[in-house]
Formats: sequence, structure tokens, C-alpha cells
Amino acid sequence: MKTQIISLFERSAKMSLLSFLFLGIVLATGCKKSSDPEPDPTPADSQLIGAWSGHPLRNDTLCLKDTIAITVSNVSGILKITSYKYSLNTVEFKYGQKSVGETNSDGIASVVSRFFTLNIPFTGKDGKEYLNGTFNVQSLTVNGTLMAYPVSMSDSVSAVTLIYAATKLPQ
Repeated sequence: MKTQIISLFERSAKMSLLSFLFLGIVLATGCKKSSDPEPDPTPADSQLIGAWSGHPLRNDTLCLKDTIAITVSNVSGILKITSYKYSLNTVEFKYGQKSVGETNSDGIASVVSRFFTLNIPFTGKDGKEYLNGTFNVQSLTVNGTLMAYPVSMSDSVSAVTLIYAATKLPQ
């Protein structure tokens, strides 16, 4: 009887040891992380991703000397403006050309409901400079407003507000 109890105890210990070993193997192999990075999720309106270029309109006339460029990117599934640049050679900028831009791969501003606003770090008597726009996914255009100050700013200088139109560049 004593031998049967010892044999039963040994069998039970072996089964427990095998169960723990099996559980350890399952956990170790089942929780292995993938070495491949997950792709960014595709945001809605992904056709907006890419480079856009255009010109301000002055008195309903295109100012070809003035340019505006915008880049829209997918940043972790969110549409963001990742670069902008504008160059102005208008009469109000009689002190020369004004060229302003920024690039940031993490995004400068989000595109929300096809609209964006970039607050530009120049301030004058009319407030901060800004560039905003609304994208049209059917025509692949963006229309918006740019408020900018001349190169030599002072508290007495007024901002120039321009309406602009841009189109998506082929990739």
C-alpha cells in the first residue's frame, strides 16, 4: 500500500511538472512579438496625401510671382501638414521678397474635416500670421487665406491678406 501511494505521488508530481512545462512553452511561443513594424493606418481622404502648389489671387488675378506650397502626410493614421512654404513678391512687400516655411515630419497642423490652419510665428498689429485652407477631394484643389506682414515689421504696419488656390502635384 505504501508503494502504491508513493507511485501515485510520483505520477502526480510528473504530471504537474509536465503541465507546467507545457504551459511555459505555450506562453513563450504564443506571446512572441512580430519583428515587422505595423504599417500606418490609412486615414480617410488619403487622396490628399502629397505635395500641393499654388498662387495667391490678387483682385481675382493670379499672382504668378507669389507661391504657396503645402505637403500633406499620413502621420500614424492622421492627415497632417508636414511642410509649408510661401514666397511673396507683392507691392506691399516692397522691401524685397518674403519667404517663410517649415518642415516637421511629426506634423505642423492636422487636417480635420478637410480643413487646416497653420499659425505662423510672426505677429504684428493685426495679430499672428496664418495660412489656412479647405481641401476639395473631387477637384484635388485647396483654397484658403494667407495673412502675412511685410519683411520690415513694426506695430504700425498692417498685414496683407491674400486668398490663394493650389492644386495637388502629380506623384
